[in-house]
Amino acid sequence: MADSVGFVHALRADGKDLPGWPAAMPAIAALSTDSTGHLAAPAWSGAVTRTRPGYGQAILATPAVGDVNGDGKPDVVVATYDGTVVAIGFDGKPLPGFPVRVDGIAKSQGTDPRKIIDDGFFAAPVLVDLDGDRKLDIIGASFDGQVYVWKGDGSRLAGWPQLINDPSRPDDIKDPEPRQRARILSTPAVGDLNGDGIPDLTLATNEQYGEYARVYVLDGRGGKAPNLILPGWPVSMNSKDVLPVVGIGIPNAPALGDIDGDGVPEIFINGIGTRLTILKANGQPYPVQPSGNKQAFGEKANTREFSTMGFIASPALGDLDGDGRFEAILPTAGANAALSMVKAFQRLDYEMSLSAWDLTTGKMKPGFPQAIEDYLFFVNPIVVDVDGDGLRDVVSGSAGYFVHAWNVDGKEARGFPKMTGGWIAATPTVGDMDGDGKLELATITRNGWLFVWHVRGLSKGRMDWDSFHHDLRNTGNLATKLDQGGDEVVPPDPIPTDAEAGACQCQLGRRSTTVPGLFAALLLICVTMFRRRART
Repeated sequence: MADSVGFVHALRADGKDLPGWPAAMPAIAALSTDSTGHLAAPAWSGAVTRTRPGYGQAILATPAVGDVNGDGKPDVVVATYDGTVVAIGFDGKPLPGFPVRVDGIAKSQGTDPRKIIDDGFFAAPVLVDLDGDRKLDIIGASFDGQVYVWKGDGSRLAGWPQLINDPSRPDDIKDPEPRQRARILSTPAVGDLNGDGIPDLTLATNEQYGEYARVYVLDGRGGKAPNLILPGWPVSMNSKDVLPVVGIGIPNAPALGDIDGDGVPEIFINGIGTRLTILKANGQPYPVQPSGNKQAFGEKANTREFSTMGFIASPALGDLDGDGRFEAILPTAGANAALSMVKAFQRLDYEMSLSAWDLTTGKMKPGFPQAIEDYLFFVNPIVVDVDGDGLRDVVSGSAGYFVHAWNVDGKEARGFPKMTGGWIAATPTVGDMDGDGKLELATITRNGWLFVWHVRGLSKGRMDWDSFHHDLRNTGNLATKLDQGGDEVVPPDPIPTDAEAGACQCQLGRRSTTVPGLFAALLLICVTMFRRRART
């Protein structure tokens, strides 16, 4: 678990760090021991006590876990908001060759309005083997508009980094919509889309041309490929400009899943204030598209909205009804959110919800959309059977403090919702932390609390999307094998027996009382009351 103070923790089930952890990130440059400019500020005029010189670089992106140096042991890779990537070994120490940094070119771009960039990371690192050496490489999509790839020794993979922007736009400041260089917040999804056996990268940028943003598929060979951008891309997609940095272009992470079984994944991505869109590998729309209109709502949906749309959150994929075909799940907002944007952000009421679509019809599953308490900013739901009943649940937190788990019919899982008392903007995750074969569910809040609950689901139970961007490597690809899960279910609770054969039983907690027994109890009460009255 990474935090915004610059620590990476490896916590046991008892809440204590493993030996050698937490790992500390490099200090923020402005507050490092060789920087003195900040000391003139009033806040620094007195003695300052802190755990180490300087404050560590904040980590807002989900760590990736995988063996990047080929020693057979899992490594933890993090990317900081200030532009540093660190690969950490099992002992909590940086691997040889790390940390590494972005090029640091943001300042050199001046104040050109076409080049709104920075040096840092919001997108999570992604681990995948791009050069075929059977070692995982590290992909980092940066605020400076470039995609970097490092090897497990800290060296850069040949052909990377690459600047990502729309080559069809004129590089002319006099043009009404000249080419931009923009931040990348979208975590890339990786999968082979052109059939050459090398994973390709799908991502979006913060480019905003009027009402439209851009989605790209990059050849996994980078600059060594004849063309960096695959044919048919980039795709222009409607998306609203609603917030600085995190709400312009498309900050959302795409997902990959093979709907039609042809061996080539489809691409799932949504803009801000627009519907979830499914694209084929050639950039063309998939024949069936998810509908957000009320006519497509499930019969057990509980939202009061007449339409839903994507916002600042990312899709997940998983088989909710057990029919062997996966569904698409997305945090959504009510139609009034779009109307508010049109009316210069006039204050309007609207619901937030979770939507889940049948991809054969484009309509929603029976229990969706499900209204949720508050905003779902940056959320990527997981799809895991958390109660062991054999049905995968959609699990998500929100700014309303609760973690919910709904099955395909919109029924809340046993023991849910869970209360945290804080805004949840992170994706929950599951795993067997105490070795009992059952899952624990973990999530963190914006104000710095980590919660872990025991749940009934099994570590060998049904799950399709168990953490942010699908898996520990953050691939965003449904085809990536998870390191847990299976097909086990929790046996149903035994039905209590009663000595009185044929008696109907009514359960309350752990007690069971037969209907004749209830009748006898009521009769006794009535007799007692009658006697008391007779005495008075």
